[in-house]
Amino acid sequence: MKQTFIFSLFLLSTTLLAKWDSKNNLGLELREFNENQDESQIERNIALTGQINSKYQQRHSSVHIKANALFDFYDTNRNRLNIQNLYYQNLFSSYTSETEDDQLFEDEIGIELDSIEPETFKKNVSFVFGFRVYEWTNNKKFSPADTINAHIFDETFENPEKKGEFTISLARQWKNAKLTGFLLPRAELPFHPKPHSRLSLYGPTETSLIVKNNNNLANEQSTLQSGLRYEYFGKLKYFSFHFLQHIDTEAPLFAVDEQTSAITALYFETNELGFTSQFEWNKYQFNIEAVHKSYYDYDLVSTAIGQLAPKNHTLISLGSHGQFNLKSKKTLSAFAELQKVLGLSKEQSAEQYLFQSDVYLGLKLDFNNQKETALTFGAIKDFEKDSENIFELDLSTRISKKMRLSSLIRLIDATPKRDPNISPLQRLHNTNFLKISIISNI
Repeated sequence: MKQTFIFSLFLLSTTLLAKWDSKNNLGLELREFNENQDESQIERNIALTGQINSKYQQRHSSVHIKANALFDFYDTNRNRLNIQNLYYQNLFSSYTSETEDDQLFEDEIGIELDSIEPETFKKNVSFVFGFRVYEWTNNKKFSPADTINAHIFDETFENPEKKGEFTISLARQWKNAKLTGFLLPRAELPFHPKPHSRLSLYGPTETSLIVKNNNNLANEQSTLQSGLRYEYFGKLKYFSFHFLQHIDTEAPLFAVDEQTSAITALYFETNELGFTSQFEWNKYQFNIEAVHKSYYDYDLVSTAIGQLAPKNHTLISLGSHGQFNLKSKKTLSAFAELQKVLGLSKEQSAEQYLFQSDVYLGLKLDFNNQKETALTFGAIKDFEKDSENIFELDLSTRISKKMRLSSLIRLIDATPKRDPNISPLQRLHNTNFLKISIISNI
């Protein structure tokens, strides 16, 4: 009843926000898994979905709202209202032609904002307060430096949906650079499917706890985190550096109680140094991302593969993207990405990360027609293990002026070894599904 009320309130909000610069939608989603022998698991999902993406601007101040809702008729554990953006922003500056946030918003909703006069700014200081999703990557699948937001692991694991992070930030922007300071008073924790879901990775996880640097456990998410990020914008290149003192939600340890076998997800406080770079060469775009995580001296944890403690390590990702115009007036885009975990044993790396030494190859064909039809094929291959592969095929097209149809086929080939300590991805071997979505703009 409570979830039905929340979803109804969400639908009402889409109408109330119609006078803002908005792009809101409602949809119906069908997801069907292949059959397996576990009758306790749900093999079909039928869900109502919705999204609000709105902005209200008045000279130097603005309010941003972006939220997703999902109501599943078969698996109520999936039901959620994910508030990604709900923040107030104020620019302490002279008139400016456009901020970075304005451009990102225009790209999302397809509306040009004309509320700010087109004058060149002399200075630009911005203040942000509220929940926000940050995009610190330009890769499609592997983004090791994009760690500030927690994720919802309800469908894909390499690029899952993000949760909004409560943020207080102050940024100073120059012509080609930007410096941002963050305070994060609350640690958002990831969402993992329950054991009755076919996408359950870690079994019956009873609870999630935060481990502070003094080894104290906390089940409250109120914990002060902070960070600093510097960005440089060039004509053909971009790079950024960041430091975060925060709760690492990307690499948990799963403690197993020896008596009850109950599983507890442990998220540890860490100091993180990250780097991203993008540059263009001969119509190709290249991306480099790296992050080094430094942990405190934590106690050992009893896991499924033995006694472990967080260990300092580094992740690096390389990516490239090229676009080609075909004679048939179609456009072909090619993607290649590589990710590697450094500094951890193979066993601990597989316990904390789904993708330790993997390569992604993808092709996207845009038909450039009135229906905006696009076909995407992608594959992820672990180049250190012969039996860990993910394949997906995605087709989307417009069926009317306001309605879009999309379908996704996703296959997981991760045959478990005879070793009892199988990796999380191997637990999902042969977990294949077809998803069909119909989305209507409102």
